[in-house]
Amino acid sequence: MSGADKHYTIDDKFITLKGNVIDVEVTAVPILFDNKRAIQVIVRDVTERKRAAQQILKERNRAEQYLESAQVMMLFLNEKGIVKMINRKGSEILGYSKQYIIGENWFEKFIPKEDTAKMKEIFASAIKGEIDFVQYYENPVLCRYNKVRIIGWHNNFVKDSSGEIYGVLSSGEDITESIRLKNELQKSNEELTRLSIHMRDIREKERLSLARELHDDLGQALTAIKMDLMFSMSSLREEDELLKKKLNSAMDLTAHSIKTTQQITSELRPSMIDDLGLIPAVEWYTSQFMERSSIKINLDIDVEESAFKNDFKINIYRILQECLTNAARHSKASRVSIKFKKQNNNVILTINDNGIGLESSKLTDPNSFGLIGLKERAYSLNGKISFKGKKNKGTLVEVVFPLNK
Repeated sequence: MSGADKHYTIDDKFITLKGNVIDVEVTAVPILFDNKRAIQVIVRDVTERKRAAQQILKERNRAEQYLESAQVMMLFLNEKGIVKMINRKGSEILGYSKQYIIGENWFEKFIPKEDTAKMKEIFASAIKGEIDFVQYYENPVLCRYNKVRIIGWHNNFVKDSSGEIYGVLSSGEDITESIRLKNELQKSNEELTRLSIHMRDIREKERLSLARELHDDLGQALTAIKMDLMFSMSSLREEDELLKKKLNSAMDLTAHSIKTTQQITSELRPSMIDDLGLIPAVEWYTSQFMERSSIKINLDIDVEESAFKNDFKINIYRILQECLTNAARHSKASRVSIKFKKQNNNVILTINDNGIGLESSKLTDPNSFGLIGLKERAYSLNGKISFKGKKNKGTLVEVVFPLNK
């Protein structure tokens, strides 16, 4: 027989003696038999093989259906960064057909130019195992009409039977809108914080103005009244007992009013801060606080007055005032330790009491206006504030803000 002779193969179905239908592969091969041309027929039972092939095809179709119905971008890149597979959602996000995308270099075609070199370098290093593989990553993607979307990727290496990496399978979610909303929310929060600080600054100025008016007008008027009463008292005759009693009562009331006015003035705006400085004002306030309450205060100031910026002083004072008020009203503390110290280019203020401790739920409670106010005051110092509390172990408040340079 010549080499031109061919064999033929067909697929068919046979019925066995037991009546079962099986898949067979029938091959006809031309041969010589007794020097005569003949046909050799080989029949193979391929039922199991076909069943396995159908199962594989079914699983493949199911996987493709999953990829196509997935609401995230599914992308497979080979070791050179060439797109080998992308699903319908990926095609929608990019704005191109799958036929256009597949075969393109991902980094050169779909990454903004300013990020291309860096992304290619990271990918190549990851494929070679030179850097740790990042399972989640966010980066901009260049879509049709030069639109840029931010994609959050979940990445997995694809390895062959020998363990060699030959590509990356990634699922990507378009997070552009969520990032925009997050940025807008952050911007809105910052604007509200600035507005709150501005309103508080206005209130402080109003307090200062009112305190001065009380001191200059009402305080002086009360002092003048007291002096007039004293003069009237000295002018009375000894037999005017009833009038003396009335004048003494009026003098006592005037003295009490003067003291109350001074107290209100100091609460509105301690003039000592402006006249003498923050440290004397803190020393005076803590002394007054111990007199009014049963709480003992240990004050340790290891900084100079020059360490405090003038614009910061009133807010530092208010933070200390608020913390001591909380210790008296809520914490049931008997001792409070206050310390100012320098560390690097910062001042650290710590206020530590031995009370019942701050509950962790209060830190996230939107109605904890006192804590919110403390945070805003720390923000206005270009600093930060932290709270630590343990049940029956007290509360520690730490404020860190920059030194005056």
